Amino acid sequence: MDTVFYLNAFSALLVSAVWLYYLRNLDIFEPEKWSDILLVFAMGIFTPQLVYLSHHLYLDALFNQSPRGHWEVLVHSVFVIGFVEEYSKFIPVIIIFIFKRKVINESIDILLYSSASAIGFAAFENVMYFQLYGFELFLWRSLLCVMGHMADTALIGYGLVLFIYKKPRNKWLTLFKYFAFAAIAHGLYDFFLLTDLPSPLGFLLSLGSYLVMIEMWSVMVNICLNNSPFYTVDLKINPSRIQRLLF
Repeated sequence: MDTVFYLNAFSALLVSAVWLYYLRNLDIFEPEKWSDILLVFAMGIFTPQLVYLSHHLYLDALFNQSPRGHWEVLVHSVFVIGFVEEYSKFIPVIIIFIFKRKVINESIDILLYSSASAIGFAAFENVMYFQLYGFELFLWRSLLCVMGHMADTALIGYGLVLFIYKKPRNKWLTLFKYFAFAAIAHGLYDFFLLTDLPSPLGFLLSLGSYLVMIEMWSVMVNICLNNSPFYTVDLKINPSRIQRLLF
């Protein structure tokens, strides 16, 4: 492997470290252990292999891999990209939930682990994109793409939060509904970029869908923090510290 690859890998991991540190700073009442966060992140790095496996097993046979026209691109974006990537990214959360259930003792933990897995997935993607298209994508991939992955997967995580803590009448339907929301949101973001909409309409629609998801992610985080069993008015998120960290 050449020097460029190592630089790209280091850059992707550095971006991931910043986002992971940011995430843990949001978990103010009962912070998760770094070992558990990094375990989920590491599993997230390998989740793109599940996407490739899904292509090999059934996607390439079921869907046109060179879609043409708005409808085909939309179906491809939601099912081939959104659906597959979201269930792949959520598998590490399921693993931690099954085998280390005790570490999840407040609802924010589920959103944190969902986001950590998504950061791992994005890290792998970032290395790939830096290798293919160069380092000029650094800012775009570091901010929009990483946070977009986090928000989409956290939406499934919020479905699991409702499944566990809210216990709705149709809890399995609720979980599936939030998974579908995540796949559709992910798919629409890609659809607006991939389809041949007049410039700059595609970019603006994609950016708009991204901003909606970021707002939803913020709302979900606030709801989970406010409903933590460890909640205390003495602890508050320091916005200036978060701002200094990211900017």
